[in-house]
Amino acid sequence: LNQSEMVLMRDDLRHQVKMFEQRIEYEEPELSSQERQNLKILTEQTRRLRTTVQLDRQKEMRNLVYPEGAGRIYKQLLKLYKAYKLIGLTEEEAFKGLKKVCVDTINPVRMRIYTELINHNDGWQTTSHIARNCKMGKGQTKAELYSLFAMDVVDYEEKYDDLQRRMIDQWLLVN
Repeated sequence: LNQSEMVLMRDDLRHQVKMFEQRIEYEEPELSSQERQNLKILTEQTRRLRTTVQLDRQKEMRNLVYPEGAGRIYKQLLKLYKAYKLIGLTEEEAFKGLKKVCVDTINPVRMRIYTELINHNDGWQTTSHIARNCKMGKGQTKAELYSLFAMDVVDYEEKYDDLQRRMIDQWLLVN
């Protein structure tokens, strides 16, 4: 097919889809206040974890760059949630689908560290421990942890290790 034939096919396909959508009648599902609250929480977590953090040499935050506003993310998640409900998914199944979509939009390195912190949220963890469990270098892990600290996702403290006679970094997930 040449270029003009491809354009004509696309236009025809768009037209056919519009015609199909116009014939579909459906009743938009009503959401409970709890469903809306859960969507707001998911929106804020997603927005925060997608944020870009610029740190200076002393690992102090210089700038937070949000990829998009919470309202836009909420609106898109709401549309997708309602679509899931329209096709018959339960509330639990729909939120599971939304969480998967949100996780897929977050930096994979940050998500791996965040997941490690969630799965082992039984107290303070060292940078070395997190890096080892995430199968990453300490430098990369520490840089991402500082970003999470700047976003108030984790808490941070330095502690002197008497056995190794050195300072160690410890991290704790903020609830």
